[in-house]
Amino acid sequence: ALVVAQLMMPAALAAPSAAPDSPSPLAAPVHTQVLVYGGTPAGIMAAFAAKRSGAASVALVETTGHIGGMMSSGLTATDWGDQATIGGITREFFNHMQAIEGSVHGRYNFQSKNAEAVFNTMLAASGVWLFRNTRLVETPDGVTRNGTRITSITLTSGDVLSADVFIDASYEGDLMARAGVSYAVGREATSHYGEEFAGVRQGGVVAWGAGGIDPGFPVAAPGPVGTADGRIQASNFRVCVTTRADNQVPFPQPAGYDPATYDIVAEYLADRATGGETPRLEWVLWSNPLVNAKYDVNDYGHMSSGVPGANYTYPDASYADRAAIVDWHRWYNQGLLYFLRNDDRVPAPIRDRMAMLGLCADEFTDNGNWPYLLYLREGRRMVGTTVLTSHDVQTIRSKPDIIAIGSYVMDSHFVSRWFDDAGNLWAEGWFPAPQRVNYAIPYSILTPQRGQLTNLLVPVTASASHVAHSSLRMEPQYMMMGEAAGTAATLAAAGGVAVQDVNLATLQSRLRAAGSNLND
Repeated sequence: ALVVAQLMMPAALAAPSAAPDSPSPLAAPVHTQVLVYGGTPAGIMAAFAAKRSGAASVALVETTGHIGGMMSSGLTATDWGDQATIGGITREFFNHMQAIEGSVHGRYNFQSKNAEAVFNTMLAASGVWLFRNTRLVETPDGVTRNGTRITSITLTSGDVLSADVFIDASYEGDLMARAGVSYAVGREATSHYGEEFAGVRQGGVVAWGAGGIDPGFPVAAPGPVGTADGRIQASNFRVCVTTRADNQVPFPQPAGYDPATYDIVAEYLADRATGGETPRLEWVLWSNPLVNAKYDVNDYGHMSSGVPGANYTYPDASYADRAAIVDWHRWYNQGLLYFLRNDDRVPAPIRDRMAMLGLCADEFTDNGNWPYLLYLREGRRMVGTTVLTSHDVQTIRSKPDIIAIGSYVMDSHFVSRWFDDAGNLWAEGWFPAPQRVNYAIPYSILTPQRGQLTNLLVPVTASASHVAHSSLRMEPQYMMMGEAAGTAATLAAAGGVAVQDVNLATLQSRLRAAGSNLND
């Protein structure tokens, strides 16, 4: 009843209700019981749950001007497995999306602008203190520690914030990393955790005899099959498009556009058409229907908006270097859409389909109708108290410290593309997703190793292998992990105990009382 009362919102929102921002910079350090870094859906659930659980004060730091992470930035065809596993505040959020959208698509396929509106309304009603457009300074002063406890963080706004318990709910895991917590980037070898799909995968040919073409994207051969490397899944923008002419903005031609950049895409399309296949947009892009004749357009297949290799350095890069990576992806993705719409080398059925589409004039209105965030499917992953592996997803699925249920297939996008000596373009990194099963998400993957930190929880860059993370990384699961982190942080702060020592029975009882499904 408490959750429902706190989430009661109008069935339709004319405009986002902004959560109250803090004055900034502050004259002196501000102390809160719980501090959440990252206004992702997981971060919002964590902050909201902490306040609901009784935290006297909660601060949420968002590095951009918009809260809601990828769900407010184009990822609106939600990846869910078993809907029955989605509970707690996360379920309430999706129920309210259904009420607002008023469509059969509405609960899990919705408009970004409405997701952001609901998140803003949640925070405004909760009393969470929100800091926008600020992030950790890139100096050793960014995070201060005393023993195994973080004492404060310093932000680019000049604010210095301290807390009893911290939660890193960012996609990048910057707080976790700068606080000295162990983490991994890239793929473990198959021998590391004994995972069948770990490491470099067996590749396949994408385009035959294309070696004379400048691909317009990075190419680099991986190591032997099964070996470890530092490579991550491809990134792209989740673009919102519409067929409604009265709400369309034409696909822009990005500055410096050169159709030769997409010569290899043209060759790929020509090869498939010559081989007798009927051309269709799904050769290069996947679209999921939303309300108002909108679609969430995503990376799909061997030659698409995802660019393996262009994001390898992102996880540990400086802010400036990350911005350059994001800008390049935007340039490439916008150019690809323009190419597919306008280039005569694109088969007519694909061009005709693209001619019906355009960017949504009512989405991302302060960013050229382009999503705010690059989709970072994978970056840093904490090496915490325990590490979730594919065995926990597939076979050893029960856990005594369950705090949520995962239910998505293991899903990795491509990691590498390269030319062989004969000039054929190859790709690898995808692995066959075994049948979906439900599995327990344990509390211990949210906690660092005890000897490293005792007052930090990590619900997004959580402790998982590359293979297990490919299932764990879906937003509903991040959200439920965030809710558990916020509840646990309140318990740790109130009891003056390490996050590793939170009473699990009490935590689970509170999560169940709030509607979480912990039926193990």
